[in-house]
Amino acid sequence: MRADARDNRARIMTAADEVFGRSPGASTDDVARLAGFRPESFIAVLDVREGKRQPREISARSTLREYLELIEQVTDEVDRRLADAG
Repeated sequence: MRADARDNRARIMTAADEVFGRSPGASTDDVARLAGFRPESFIAVLDVREGKRQPREISARSTLREYLELIEQVTDEVDRRLADAG
């Protein structure tokens, strides 16, 4: 996994831990499900990066679109919850 992807994931997980009151061991899947989102495209991208799946096994166009939509939804939800808490 690239360093910037690790950093972004760490930031999301840290915010999710604070927002959702989860333990540091919460998974990306746990956070997405708690927020009411389907994490399949996000997990597919991570699987390709980690060598668990081959790039040809996923549709790049639809996975990227869904991945970006999910990231936007999660960050919007975290922002909303942070604003509500402040």
